[in-house]
Amino acid sequence: MKRVLAGDIIRFECGNANLHVRVLSVMKYASFVTLLHNEGLINCLPDCAKTNDAVASYHRIPNYKR
Repeated sequence: MKRVLAGDIIRFECGNANLHVRVLSVMKYASFVTLLHNEGLINCLPDCAKTNDAVASYHRIPNYKR
């Protein structure tokens, strides 16, 4: 995946449905936990009740360490 920059257009696909969104800003975080604390757990992963649940969900993503 290339680096995403503010102003880029990203296309999300799900079956036959497409959604195009413009990137407004890009933030870099030292860790996933820092992202959750700064942006808010509910904003990032609303189905996770605790930070530990969110981290476990993240670790289930194939190749998450890349």
